[in-house]
Amino acid sequence: MISWVCGSLFTLFSLLYLFVMQADLLATAQHLLSKGQTVYSPLWGTVIITLLLLLLQGVFRRIMVYPLRFHALYYFPSCVVLGLLTSIVPQTGWNVQLSTNWIWLTVCIFLYILVTWMALHFPDRKNGKQNAFSFLWVNFLWLALQFCMVNSIANTKDVYHYRLKAGEIPRRRAGLVGVASRSQIIADRPEPDCHESVCTKP
Repeated sequence: MISWVCGSLFTLFSLLYLFVMQADLLATAQHLLSKGQTVYSPLWGTVIITLLLLLLQGVFRRIMVYPLRFHALYYFPSCVVLGLLTSIVPQTGWNVQLSTNWIWLTVCIFLYILVTWMALHFPDRKNGKQNAFSFLWVNFLWLALQFCMVNSIANTKDVYHYRLKAGEIPRRRAGLVGVASRSQIIADRPEPDCHESVCTKP
């Protein structure tokens, strides 16, 4: 049951995070990296990325064996990848770079190693009085901390995402004038001819 609950919560978080919060960022990144040759689909992109993250969790689960109260730690590598994937920032030209705070990420990895050491050296007590329900709240805590880590290492600045939705950043940094399905519509509009402080529309 703990496995099903943790998997459901992670899947829900990943779907909402990618589709609602980071769709414009990923659309911009794909447009830049493909030099305008491909278009990012928020729905399919969200589904595919989430499935790959769940696959990564499954692979990691075959490598590590955690006690029930640390089951949520199987999702740590997936959360790191999710955070790094959404920490990209468009640069001048057709380039992107990661905006991750590497010091903070290093601290998170160190804490994860420390908790893993505790989990391996202090297994669950088998006294017959505890069941799966007694470990749920602990796993909720681990998941919440990992979700906060994703938010802290990713590019989640409100102003930046507002400018992405408005198409300002792609137009200014890469010669683009929109992202995803809006890019072609805005691209067909003529740009105003500006001289100093006076702009005239053609």
